Amino acid sequence: WTGLLVEPNPEFYASLSQRNRRAHRIPQCLSTKRTPEIVLFDASALVGGIMVE
Repeated sequence: WTGLLVEPNPEFYASLSQRNRRAHRIPQCLSTKRTPEIVLFDASALVGGIMVE
Protein backbone atom coordinates (compact mmCIF):
# COMPACT_ATOMS: atom_id res chain seq x y z
CA TRP A 1 0.00 0.00 0.00
CA THR A 2 1.04 3.63 -0.27
CA GLY A 3 0.40 6.45 2.13
CA LEU A 4 1.95 8.41 4.98
CA LEU A 5 3.51 6.73 8.01
CA VAL A 6 3.73 9.03 11.04
CA GLU A 7 6.00 7.72 13.81
CA PRO A 8 7.43 10.02 16.51
CA ASN A 9 9.29 7.23 18.37
CA PRO A 10 12.91 7.35 17.06
CA GLU A 11 13.49 3.61 17.49
CA PHE A 12 10.30 2.59 15.70
CA TYR A 13 10.94 5.18 12.98
CA ALA A 14 14.38 3.67 12.32
CA SER A 15 12.80 0.24 11.87
CA LEU A 16 10.39 1.66 9.28
CA SER A 17 13.36 2.52 7.06
CA GLN A 18 14.42 -1.13 7.05
CA ARG A 19 11.17 -2.26 5.46
CA ASN A 20 10.57 -1.96 1.75
CA ARG A 21 7.43 0.17 1.76
CA ARG A 22 6.16 2.53 -0.90
CA ALA A 23 4.98 5.07 1.65
CA HIS A 24 6.23 8.44 2.77
CA ARG A 25 7.58 8.51 6.32
CA ILE A 26 7.95 11.37 8.79
CA PRO A 27 9.46 11.24 12.31
CA GLN A 28 6.85 13.59 13.74
CA CYS A 29 3.55 13.51 15.57
CA LEU A 30 0.27 15.06 14.46
CA SER A 31 -1.79 17.65 16.31
CA THR A 32 -5.30 19.02 16.23
CA LYS A 33 -3.94 22.53 16.94
CA ARG A 34 -3.28 25.03 14.16
CA THR A 35 0.15 26.11 15.41
CA PRO A 36 3.32 24.07 16.05
CA GLU A 37 3.95 22.98 19.60
CA ILE A 38 6.96 21.45 21.33
CA VAL A 39 6.02 18.53 23.58
CA LEU A 40 7.85 15.97 25.70
CA PHE A 41 7.72 12.46 24.28
CA ASP A 42 8.09 9.26 26.30
CA ALA A 43 9.59 6.63 23.99
CA SER A 44 9.24 3.70 26.41
CA ALA A 45 8.46 0.42 24.66
CA LEU A 46 5.01 0.05 23.10
CA VAL A 47 3.18 2.43 25.42
CA GLY A 48 5.13 5.60 24.71
CA GLY A 49 3.47 8.86 23.86
CA ILE A 50 3.20 12.55 24.53
CA MET A 51 3.76 13.39 28.19
CA VAL A 52 1.16 15.70 29.71
CA GLU A 53 2.52 18.30 32.11
